[in-house]
Amino acid sequence: FKQKTAYEIPKRDWSSDVCSSDQGTNEVLIVPIDFPDFKGGPGVLEQLAYDKKWLVDWYNYFSNGKSKFNVTTINHWLTMPKPKTSYETNGKIGNALTNANQIQGDQAQVFIDEISKEIDLSKFSTVYTFYPDGDYFLNDLIVRSKLFKTKEGEKYLNFFSWGRNLEGMR
Repeated sequence: FKQKTAYEIPKRDWSSDVCSSDQGTNEVLIVPIDFPDFKGGPGVLEQLAYDKKWLVDWYNYFSNGKSKFNVTTINHWLTMPKPKTSYETNGKIGNALTNANQIQGDQAQVFIDEISKEIDLSKFSTVYTFYPDGDYFLNDLIVRSKLFKTKEGEKYLNFFSWGRNLEGMR
């Protein structure tokens, strides 16, 4: 899949290329994350509503209607306990060509730890996070089907984070 540029995405059944393994209904969580030294501002509910609609529309289009997202949101900034520089998100360390999913998954675990204090993750297949606008410093985490530890036990999840809201997915 190539990002849309000035050209329209051709109409065709994308479900064999995108979302084919996730047909049916998927439970998704969107979490706005900030830090003691990088606080989120007002407008988070509006951003969540926008991201939720965008995500549902995107997935519906690219699955040719074969997949549905039930989207849950945490409707406030979830503040991580440490300053923003305390969180490593550079999946390019070590042998990233063979270990990228494992490395980024290990880095995402600290976010899952905090999120699972707030909400039971057992029903979700995917967690999306975004950070406040402004001095973005974290690299994107893209983790697919990784076994995470949650307060309810171990759970396979996809985990995606972007610098500022889900506009990074475009």
